[in-house]
Amino acid sequence: MLDAVLHIGAGKCGSSALQTTFSQHPVLGSSNDVRTRYVALRHEAPSLHGRDLKSGAANTPWGYVSSVSAGLLSGLPDSALQAIRKELIDISGGRDRIMLSNEGWINEYEIFEGSGLLPALGLNCTVVVYVRPPVEWLNSAWWQWGAWAGVSLDQWLNAHLAKVRWHDLIVPWKSLPGVERVIVRLLPSDVIADFCNVIGIPPIPGKRSNSGLPGTILRLYQRHRELRKSSHDSANDFVLSRHFGHIANDPTPWVIGPYKIKKIVESTRKSNTDLMNLLDADSRASMENDPRWWDAAAFADKKKSALSVENLPLARLEEIAVAALSSIRELEGENRSLRRRLNELSEKSKQENSGPDSRESGGSQ
Repeated sequence: MLDAVLHIGAGKCGSSALQTTFSQHPVLGSSNDVRTRYVALRHEAPSLHGRDLKSGAANTPWGYVSSVSAGLLSGLPDSALQAIRKELIDISGGRDRIMLSNEGWINEYEIFEGSGLLPALGLNCTVVVYVRPPVEWLNSAWWQWGAWAGVSLDQWLNAHLAKVRWHDLIVPWKSLPGVERVIVRLLPSDVIADFCNVIGIPPIPGKRSNSGLPGTILRLYQRHRELRKSSHDSANDFVLSRHFGHIANDPTPWVIGPYKIKKIVESTRKSNTDLMNLLDADSRASMENDPRWWDAAAFADKKKSALSVENLPLARLEEIAVAALSSIRELEGENRSLRRRLNELSEKSKQENSGPDSRESGGSQ
């Protein structure tokens, strides 16, 4: 059995920052000289790791690579699962630790359990999961997925309340075959440093990813749906956040009103109470003293915004336009530099292929 770390989410809880960092540093050291190797499992191709993973991540709009869903993996024939198992053994050298990550796995426990996926892959896992207060998560997740799903806010919130009853989602993992222990963490300000500490590896530099688009960009999405066609059309979010994420004082619109906040707090109270039993002593005290988990009044300062707006503030639009023009100029310069380099390499290749050795080789055929 291979020692493995399984990061299962949750979404909107630092997953993109972690996966970006792992993709940039796919081989991580540890205090006991056993390396931790970040691997992205695929269902139609060999697993990605090392330089190939780092290169592949750099060529995606998201800037990272994660493992595919458990649903895709569980649908593979036994022979394919055995091939992945052998891959992981080869990658680890039979000694190093494997790290896998998918923010959606927290919602796929039944697939893992029904398919026996972890034993089939020969993994003995430490599961790590990050959570945050349900009300905040739902407002953030609405703008990540719900606003583009073609349903009302009420419908979406009612359908997703179960997804913030964190204890109920997490506790079954403790008895899942292939899981040795489950570590639950409250989302901190620096999730990368916290994760490194949790799994016992030296600190690594991290760059926050998908930290949230300016609210005005989200409103532009609403008015021009070609920019955000569906719930999972997120590539633009990552691309634009790199160019507009620095814009300050333009937060994600708050769309959950006092009545719904109270309903969310009350409907998750029991799960939150039970969740504290899964935390270490410091985290338990922190959660117990954080009113965002327990009291609707903690959100009294949140002014409810309209779900959609007719007019956008001109000052904000001007700020975005200036940032866009600056980005275009910078990208144009990078594009010219890359084209010039590509032309130089092309000319060099032509010269090498037309040299004396090439002509002699061509004449002898």
